[in-house]
Amino acid sequence: MSNTNDLHVNKLDDIATVAMFMFAGNAILTLKNTKTGLRETYKVQKPKPKKGEAPREGVYFVRAFTGSDNTKDYTYLGRILTRGRDGNPISPLFVNDRSAQFFFDGPVSKGITYVVKHVAAAKELHADLEVWNEGFCGRCGRRLIVEGYADKDGTIVAGIKKGIGPECSKKMGFRTSKRAGAPGAIAKRRVDRDVNRDQVAVEADAGGLQLDLDD
Repeated sequence: MSNTNDLHVNKLDDIATVAMFMFAGNAILTLKNTKTGLRETYKVQKPKPKKGEAPREGVYFVRAFTGSDNTKDYTYLGRILTRGRDGNPISPLFVNDRSAQFFFDGPVSKGITYVVKHVAAAKELHADLEVWNEGFCGRCGRRLIVEGYADKDGTIVAGIKKGIGPECSKKMGFRTSKRAGAPGAIAKRRVDRDVNRDQVAVEADAGGLQLDLDD
């Protein structure tokens, strides 16, 4: 990728990067079948604690993209659990809630279930399945940007390729480069990249993204 605009939407290269991005707290990710062109987009978020309550650990809400604006048109699908009722860590598990029965055992649920199972097993995905970020930081949800930041050691670009923005990369230990310029300079140079994805209509019996889910 040769220009900075191309760095804002990236394919996540391996299952470890997919797991890191998915559980960063505010991730939007797209699954794409490179053979058929079918895609499904999801938002995976940590629940926001209510006032006076401690954050809920080990729970991530999953919503599926069901509209035309990939910043807000999402329908609740279920939860990913990474801790048991006793609070101890467990292998990640996707639970399709009863309140989302419209998607139960359909292509949308099968897609995220497939990825979570592979994350749990630390197993790479099917060769025809790609996972992409959508140009937003997986931790804070803001647009991924590089303009206005010093990046002498390349750690900002490395973080962006993992779907994590400059400030969040620092908080997550990915970078050491310091921000360059005045605070207002970044806002003026934000990249207003249109990363909306058209919703893909898939028949309920299509088997998710039409992959062999046993692979």
